[in-house]
Amino acid sequence: MGFIENRVTFDWCTPEVVERILAWQEARGISREETEHCFRDILTYGKEILASPEFSNCFFQQHHYVSTVGDHTLHVTLHALSHAYELQSWGHKINLRDVVTACLCHDIGILGRYGKFANDLVCCYLHPIHSALAAKRIVPKISRKALKAISRHMFPAFPIPPVSWVGYLLIKADKYCAYYEMKKDFAVGATIPAAA
Repeated sequence: MGFIENRVTFDWCTPEVVERILAWQEARGISREETEHCFRDILTYGKEILASPEFSNCFFQQHHYVSTVGDHTLHVTLHALSHAYELQSWGHKINLRDVVTACLCHDIGILGRYGKFANDLVCCYLHPIHSALAAKRIVPKISRKALKAISRHMFPAFPIPPVSWVGYLLIKADKYCAYYEMKKDFAVGATIPAAA
């Protein structure tokens, strides 16, 4: 038992979710220690998001037909943090709170997609705006930088580019994780449970 099992006590954090996240990280060559280091920062900077009903519902919403929005969001946050630490080691000033907030909220606007978006293309273009609006409700003191990163994370499909390291980290992590989640040989699939 490690930090994740002992300290992450949200209703969505079931043993199955922890196992999938650890398997995802291990399949990418990420050590348990690095994963736990990332989770400490996720808890430090994202606790109010992790405790929100919206985030919990992310584990009941499908993402790219092979995962849940919740699993994908954690993959993205872990990947972005690993690169944020690397940039910090090179002397760049990276606001980890903004990175965690932007990553945890970037796809929350997908919730209820089949009831609010006409099709997948409309979802692709509009969910960043819905995600930014949801992020403002969940994190009332969210920074402008995190909001811009969320609302522009579909670049280049959405033509306005990111303007900060937070935005670049989110876009890189989002595309990397979506790609590997859809590859059968790398996917650590999540079964989409029925909503409670």
